[in-house]
Amino acid sequence: MNARLHRNTAYFMSAQLLNRGAYAALLVTLTYLFGIGSVTDIFFVALTIPLMVVNITMDGCFVTVLRALSRAESEEDRWAVIGQSLVLFTTIYSIVAAIIYVCAPGLVHITAPGLGGHSRGQAVDLLRLAVTMIPAQGIGQVVSSTLIHREWVAAGAWRPAIVSVLSLIAALGGAVAFGATIGVFLGGMVVGVWVVNIAYLVALVKSKHGSGLHLRFRRDIAQMFWSALVNSGNNVPTNVALLVERGVATLLGPGALSAINLARTCLNLVGAPAAAAANSTFMEAMMLPGASNGHELGRRRAGMLYGPLFIATPILALLAIESPEVVRFLFEHGRANVLNANIVARVLLILVASFPFQICSTGLLRLYQSAYLEKLHLTILSAGTAIYAVVAMSLGRTLGIGGLAGIYVGCFNLTAVALASVAVIFLGREIIALPWVRWSIASLSSLGFLMVRGLLPPISSTVTELLVDGTIAVAAYVGVGWVIDLPGIRSAIALCFRWLGTHLGAKAAGDVK
Repeated sequence: MNARLHRNTAYFMSAQLLNRGAYAALLVTLTYLFGIGSVTDIFFVALTIPLMVVNITMDGCFVTVLRALSRAESEEDRWAVIGQSLVLFTTIYSIVAAIIYVCAPGLVHITAPGLGGHSRGQAVDLLRLAVTMIPAQGIGQVVSSTLIHREWVAAGAWRPAIVSVLSLIAALGGAVAFGATIGVFLGGMVVGVWVVNIAYLVALVKSKHGSGLHLRFRRDIAQMFWSALVNSGNNVPTNVALLVERGVATLLGPGALSAINLARTCLNLVGAPAAAAANSTFMEAMMLPGASNGHELGRRRAGMLYGPLFIATPILALLAIESPEVVRFLFEHGRANVLNANIVARVLLILVASFPFQICSTGLLRLYQSAYLEKLHLTILSAGTAIYAVVAMSLGRTLGIGGLAGIYVGCFNLTAVALASVAVIFLGREIIALPWVRWSIASLSSLGFLMVRGLLPPISSTVTELLVDGTIAVAAYVGVGWVIDLPGIRSAIALCFRWLGTHLGAKAAGDVK
């Protein structure tokens, strides 16, 4: 069981890291070509609503399809569920995309009040181009959920990463072939999204069981729709918060919206392994309901919180100490200047303080979903978002971009504490019966070694410095964790050695033959 959990966590983690890494590379290319200013602001305004729709509905689709397939009693029923899911979510995504296309001028006016007339017109055109990728993402999410349920975890988990990589390649190809304009750049991304998702759908249909796929509605369509709506609702508050943040940022001058988005991209790289750990544990609980009762269920629920904390800590320590170097390495190239890169670094350093929410957000959501308490999670998160929206719209413009980031940190860290506290009330103290003291010692040791390293002369190469400091952060965390027997350290190291032994043994056997 643990080996499979570690393997699935590795699949999700590598996929999410590649996905967010490819998106970060895309933004690096964007800033290299267009700088950090009004042009990139237009790009982020155009992508805000389409990405928000996908982010909100993606989780609802994943959980709904996984639960429906788990209830299916036969292979024929499972393929009927797959066909209905494709029709349902493609229809929903297409209707939403059509509404956004028609309402684009009004949506841009509401979400980006600081854009001028010409820039607003460009944002409307690019928004209408960007919404065409929404239906493709709906198709792809259904296929990913299906593959994961059928235990083709690697193929399902890697779909978003492949989409991001091909979108980057297509955007670069378009810029080279047709000229470096923001419209061509975004158009290439749309083409990449469609190509990968349609390829996944074709591969599913042509699989050995593909002949059983029927694209029609069944009697439980209303139940699936309601489940998707409820589970998608849990992602609405945080995305609304980002919408408010971006709207206020457009009022702070050219480049402010881009700076806060670029800082969040760096922070999301830290959240990728944390989300992967929570998703993997949740998936195991969903796919093996017979084992998910009593003590075993409590252990899995605790793992949804401990896994993200355990994995993301050394990466977060590195980001806290080396945020200027990270930003300099990523965004201080081409048309991006030092001043704008310094603003991004300052915002990133503030946002790092939101680590309780950033690391545990997915784990807390999966924790509530495992107990079918999605509505309670939505209520608490909505209250935190409402407080943030009021404070941000009242004080954000006065406090500036740093103050806007600080408001986010305060409001959502308090929300994370509230979610954890209510979860303890409903699910018991065992979900937070974690090795907090040992985890704190390992975390502080990682941070301490990095601070000592900072007292030494800097390394001339930024890449080398980041690699050295990253190695120090992980080595200190793992080494101290091994000495104090931090749960997860020894089993993870043993699994790595077992994997190396298996693969090196197989290679040696092949060489002998």
